[in-house]
Amino acid sequence: MDGNAFDRLGSASGIKGAARDGGAGLTVQRLLFDGPSSLVSADMYSAVGRGNAERTRSGAEIAKRSVLHTNSYFGRFPASYWQRWTTVTEVVFRATVAGAGRVDLVATDYEVGVLAVHFGGEGRRL
Repeated sequence: MDGNAFDRLGSASGIKGAARDGGAGLTVQRLLFDGPSSLVSADMYSAVGRGNAERTRSGAEIAKRSVLHTNSYFGRFPASYWQRWTTVTEVVFRATVAGAGRVDLVATDYEVGVLAVHFGGEGRRL
C-alpha cells in the first residue's frame, strides 16, 4: 500500500452510510475468532488464556471461569492506523452477548486504560 489508499477512498464523512449523530455508521472491522480453515491457527485470531472456549469463525462460546483474549495478530483494532490515515475521530464497539460475564476493552491510550463491562442475562447488546 502506498499510503494514499484512504485518500482515494475519501474520508468516513464522505462515505454513504457513515453517520455522526446516532446513525448506522460504517463497519470498519469485524472480530473473527477462528481462521478460515484448519490450516490456519485459531490463536492468530483469539487465544484461550484460561479455561475452555469453543471458537468458530464468527463467535465463541466461553466456559465458566474462562478467559478468551483477542489481543492477537488479527484480533486487534489498530486505532492509531485509522487515526493516521483517515479523518475518523471516534469508534463505537458493538457486541451481542448471552449469559453472564465481563468484556474488557483495552486501549493503548494511557488516558483511557481498561474499560470493563459486566453483563448478565440473555441476548444483550453491548
